Amino acid sequence: MYSAQCRIRGITPLLQHRLSPETQAKMEQRGKKSTAAPDWTQEWRQALYHDPDSGIVYQPSESILQAMIKAAGNIQVPGKGKKTYKDFIKSFVVI
Repeated sequence: MYSAQCRIRGITPLLQHRLSPETQAKMEQRGKKSTAAPDWTQEWRQALYHDPDSGIVYQPSESILQAMIKAAGNIQVPGKGKKTYKDFIKSFVVI
């Protein structure tokens, strides 16, 4: 098995968003309606993927793998007709 360590640096701004635990809990409370206006000033901090101890922002490994698979679907294998590298990435890359 070949192992590599790398650092990914983006060339465009990254937009990431996930539901915070508080938002998920509110959504699970079916039938209860709130009339208060939500406070969105801190929502972006709750939705950010970050290590709570160090504060380092990260991208989940599954997101990186899915991005690689999607990108590989646009690159054709030479001499194999319309075959792309998508299946190769699915089979051989583990993050």
